Amino acid sequence: MDDSSQQFVVVGSVRSGTTLLRLMLDHHPDISCMYDSEFMVAFDDDPANLVRQPWLTELQGDWHFTHVNLGLPRTDQTYHQAVQGFYDERANQTRKKIIGATIHRDFHHLPKLFPNAKFIHMLRDGRAVSRSICAMGWAGNMYAGAKRWLCTMQQVELLKSVIPEQDFLVVRYDSLIGDSKSELARICEYLGTSYDEKMMSYSDNSSYSLPDPSKVHVWKQRIPAKEKAIAEAVAGPMLTSLGYELEFEPKRLGALRNFLLHYDHWFKKKLFTIKRYGFGLLLQRKLCRMFGFNQDRLEARYRKIWEAHLQ
Repeated sequence: MDDSSQQFVVVGSVRSGTTLLRLMLDHHPDISCMYDSEFMVAFDDDPANLVRQPWLTELQGDWHFTHVNLGLPRTDQTYHQAVQGFYDERANQTRKKIIGATIHRDFHHLPKLFPNAKFIHMLRDGRAVSRSICAMGWAGNMYAGAKRWLCTMQQVELLKSVIPEQDFLVVRYDSLIGDSKSELARICEYLGTSYDEKMMSYSDNSSYSLPDPSKVHVWKQRIPAKEKAIAEAVAGPMLTSLGYELEFEPKRLGALRNFLLHYDHWFKKKLFTIKRYGFGLLLQRKLCRMFGFNQDRLEARYRKIWEAHLQ
């Protein structure tokens, strides 16, 4: 990228509003924000080392990578050079000067991959996130959903500790929904540009509707008190440190309770998966993998169902 370009990375938990923010940013005339880009950090190596073939193989099978129309890196590049190449390619494709991506995990790679980038932390109440994770079938109960949110927040805190204060901006989901234009103007100023009304036109070509402030706290009424208490038992200290008020007295979960909740999560997640994809399709995929049969048609069916429930 040329010296006048600005790089940024949106970090945060899944189901915290990162996709909504990405859509808003991407509709700005000067900003391009790539879809979920975990593939950029999906390697177990030092970013300064040369790219290895296993990562390239994984990229070729990654749904998100194939849908952002980026070229495959070369093995004579380092991981840092490869990821910078993704940003360069995106800048050339869009002719925009501010380029970013959304990433939800493996934040420890980011300081080395993006030494001059700005970071935006999309923050949402862990209890609301846990409920949304369960609704997607990614967790079987609030216990597992809260653990996933907590793990991400711990990674974010570590990232924040090594990033200059002026290069780290926290955006609260409640604020983005409650006063979108003011919050977007703050983000744009942080990225070195000005707010543009086109940022609120994302609903014209996506499945996301415009923000409705009246729905920001609906989750509080929809989560049973017992489940909310479990989420607070898991993530209470982190929620409090981030400025969220707890509804219940802090309570520690015993070893047996932890075991039962973990098993409940596993069982309910399995049932959810079978209900969504069908036992027959899941069994056929497993058998094809076991015996090395071609499963392109099965994967296409699986992906079609998966994509239909994305949002």
